[in-house]
Amino acid sequence: MNNTYRRQLREAELLSLESKERENKAKLNENNKRLQTLNFVLTKLIAEEIGANQSVRELVKQYYINNQTKGPKQLNVHKKYVKFMNMSTTTKPSIKKGLEIVANRPVSLANNRQLILKNAHGDNNCLFNAVAMGILGIQDALSNAVANQSTSLRSRVVELMKQKYDERNRNFRPTMNANLINQDITMATYLDRMSKDGCWGGQPELIILGEIVRDNGFRGIAVVNQAQTQYINNREYSEKTLMSHEDTTYFPSDKIKNKNNSRPLMFLYHHRGSHYKIFFPK
Repeated sequence: MNNTYRRQLREAELLSLESKERENKAKLNENNKRLQTLNFVLTKLIAEEIGANQSVRELVKQYYINNQTKGPKQLNVHKKYVKFMNMSTTTKPSIKKGLEIVANRPVSLANNRQLILKNAHGDNNCLFNAVAMGILGIQDALSNAVANQSTSLRSRVVELMKQKYDERNRNFRPTMNANLINQDITMATYLDRMSKDGCWGGQPELIILGEIVRDNGFRGIAVVNQAQTQYINNREYSEKTLMSHEDTTYFPSDKIKNKNNSRPLMFLYHHRGSHYKIFFPK
């Protein structure tokens, strides 16, 4: 065996080792992601004490079996899994949209999260699109799931707007009346317009959306209105910075700003007064 052959053989062995090392790193990264998601879900479920619902338990059990990973961090997840499965009966609500949706929702709740700005589809439904992305935890603005959720949100908003207006809701009706006077139209006309695809949403719709997101793990919506500061897509910003912005408004009311920090705010960005984007937790 000459030196050239030996060198070529050694180089081939090194390439093979490097390839295996890359494969092992990729598997480790994938396992860590699965472990992180599982830990994320269990933490949320335990915090909200909704483990007693049998369908939820079965869902978590199957997810746990399918996504077990090896390593020192697995013991902590296993302990949480055992604690969750042994939780006592409770009347708290169950998961309605599947474990994957819960896994995508933010759990950090101390107003110190790092957030990344993502664009929403600009098809004149951007307000509903942005809120749909936040509810689903999906950052793909062109996702079919987001489009469907956006359409459902618009229908639900129109339905609740009529209901609250007829009930003379004091948190909604004055704002709605101001809009009707400004546009010189009736409530029926306004609702008819808002029910149609492509009609822009504004403050009345945000009041209703702020209540809707409460049923989806948030305590309300914070809208950062662009003044002198312009926020850039895919850049990272702190939640404290956004909350300190003098033009940040809160829906359904300012009372949610510092209330119940066990649930996060959904942060939207109103870009140049004509387009809504959304901040996702890092």
